Amino acid sequence: MALAAEQENQVPTHYLDSRGLARALIGNTQGAIEDFQAYVDSSEFTEESRNQRKQWLKLLKKDKNPFTDEVLENLKNH
Repeated sequence: MALAAEQENQVPTHYLDSRGLARALIGNTQGAIEDFQAYVDSSEFTEESRNQRKQWLKLLKKDKNPFTDEVLENLKNH
């Protein structure tokens, strides 16, 4: 029963990127770090996208905002 409840509360890995971004934008840095780390740890995504998230993680861990206007615009266009 506990395992079933835990599985219901798990966010699919492909949603973590969007949730991580949303968390970062509202100031939930720790939540963003957790989501992006899970994204990076997953094998579902391309090496290029995981490398980008690694860069975001480095900045977030230093209390810096990786989401410049340019980065956000680029994300909107993908």
